Amino acid sequence: MRRATATAVLVALGYYAGVHVGLVLKFPPSTPSFVWPPNAILTAALLLTPPRRWWICLLAALPAHLAAEFGMGWPLPLVLALFATNCSEALIAAVGVRWLSDTPARFDTLRRMTVFLVAAGLVAPFLSSFLDAAAVTIVRGELYWSVWQARFFSNALTGLMLVPAIVMGVTAGPAWLRRAPGARRAEAALLTVALVLVGGWVFGLMTVHPTILGGPVTPIVFLLPIILLASVRFGPGGASLCMVGTSVVAVWAAAGGRGPFAGLPPAETVRALQILLIMLATPILCLAAVLVDHRRARSALGERVHELRESEALKSAILNSLNPAVAVLGRDGRIIDLGSNWFRGSGQGGAPAVAGLGLGDNFLEAWGQTASVWMPGAAKITASILEVLHGARHDFSFEYPCQSGAGERWFAVSIVRLDRPESGAVVSCADITSRKAAELDIERSRQELTHFMRVFMAGEMTASFAHELNQPLTGILTNARAGLLFLDAAPPDLSEMRAILSDIVDDGKRAGEVIQRLRDFLRKSDPQRASLDLNVVVHEVVRMLASDAIIRNVPITVDLDEKPVLVFADRVQLQQVVLNLLLNGMDAVAESTGARRAVVVHTRNTELDTVHVCVEDCGPGLRAGTYDLLFEPFFTTKPTGMGMGLAICRSIIGAHDGVIWAQDNPSGGAAFHFAMPAVTAAPA
Repeated sequence: MRRATATAVLVALGYYAGVHVGLVLKFPPSTPSFVWPPNAILTAALLLTPPRRWWICLLAALPAHLAAEFGMGWPLPLVLALFATNCSEALIAAVGVRWLSDTPARFDTLRRMTVFLVAAGLVAPFLSSFLDAAAVTIVRGELYWSVWQARFFSNALTGLMLVPAIVMGVTAGPAWLRRAPGARRAEAALLTVALVLVGGWVFGLMTVHPTILGGPVTPIVFLLPIILLASVRFGPGGASLCMVGTSVVAVWAAAGGRGPFAGLPPAETVRALQILLIMLATPILCLAAVLVDHRRARSALGERVHELRESEALKSAILNSLNPAVAVLGRDGRIIDLGSNWFRGSGQGGAPAVAGLGLGDNFLEAWGQTASVWMPGAAKITASILEVLHGARHDFSFEYPCQSGAGERWFAVSIVRLDRPESGAVVSCADITSRKAAELDIERSRQELTHFMRVFMAGEMTASFAHELNQPLTGILTNARAGLLFLDAAPPDLSEMRAILSDIVDDGKRAGEVIQRLRDFLRKSDPQRASLDLNVVVHEVVRMLASDAIIRNVPITVDLDEKPVLVFADRVQLQQVVLNLLLNGMDAVAESTGARRAVVVHTRNTELDTVHVCVEDCGPGLRAGTYDLLFEPFFTTKPTGMGMGLAICRSIIGAHDGVIWAQDNPSGGAAFHFAMPAVTAAPA
């Protein structure tokens, strides 16, 4: 509310003062004044005010207009008509500038200044002068076109001079006064004094045209250096204020019968001065806007160059600080920038595929020529790198070994696309020999632990293996004793002896199979992956646990898919996973007091090109809060457990690109699941 009130008061006071200034600068017998400030003041107010508050400005101007012009003795219809024309000019100018300019209250680009000159300096005065001249002609009987011309030039000149000065004085003037250094203020004061002195001489004292090199010179040229200097140094605001000062001096001189047009009638003198000042103000204001725009663009360019230099320095620092050897490639594969580690990490003695490459060399060609000699699949890698360079692929990475005097070395190369129109990529090359050695040590440790767990589980199945071996060994002993009895008979029954010996051979084979299964399970060797049927693996494990299941009184039921469940895996490792899950299930059932005592194994082929195995038990189920801990190392719910079985199962399944998880069985107990990628080839 305070802001609206302040706006109304300022508009009313400015409008009232503008009317009086316009009346003072009136040249009889022409009704229009040399300049008519109220229209320009109202236009500036509308440009500085949001459109939703324009009615405040227009309403505030009405009492000021009535108070100022009623003293002239003009009839009320003429006074109201003149107010309507003043408002129409301001509205046309403000609407045009707001419609065509991106920032109505700024004149610091050629486009914005051109929009203002056309809307406020040409179209608005041109259209509003028709109604203005008609009202004056009807009431006062003056010539229509004479009044129209006088009104048009007066309003156009006032708009060009005052509107930019008022708008920029309100928007930028206070800040300039607060922040401008003393030298800047002194410069503005000197220009003002020079303008007054030279303008007074040109318009007030000069009675004859001067000559330079024997030729006549228009007096106004002596003002141009000052106006141009003000435009260059202070922009559109300085140019506009210079035009205001020039107009004041010109009016003062013309009112006293002096100046370059002193010999003409008063009306023609006014028109000549108006046209002169309009023609002078138009290019000066455009030049000032162009200079400000150029200065701002130059400053922005300087800031951009500074930012680019800082960015370049930052990029170089980042490249130099990276441990891998890093280079920036253009679209054609040429090296356009390098990190300081490049020559140390991938130069001589480094990665052989890029050894010795420097700035300007073609990485792609060097890689293709060198790697194709000793690296399988180099052509596919080269094609993938080319896709990244051309923007068809975001990134690509690969690892490769090479032989050196110190033994085998491994390198990792990563190519990442540059997000810019000309494409390109960043390539990094790192020596990962130590990492590969660490990975190999970890894999060996994992295999050692896995083998240890197999031995541990074999120890848990001692009774089962003893039971399986006891049957064929008992048969062998019994048949051997029977054979001895038959040998004592006279004569010996050879057919019976042959049958007894055949039974002994069969029992020996059975015992050998039990021992061979145990040896295969306990053997310590590198994983040998092949295509195999999980149904067969489950049958093998169930047969290993058959005696243990009888001893524990925990039946094992199999529910296998009718089709082969094919995976590409290591047989012994999968046997270990299934065996561990079955032993856990049998332990859980042994703890249960329920009537149902069984462990069920399911295998299924899924529609997602995966296989699914589930081991369900009828035990007490999973304890609350243990779901996320079951597969963690050293976590166990058994009094004598080691907490490594399920952790190793997760490691084995993860190494086969699978997942393993546990959940409660809806019918009671727990269910352990694992899924792996399926293959279509038949088992080898």
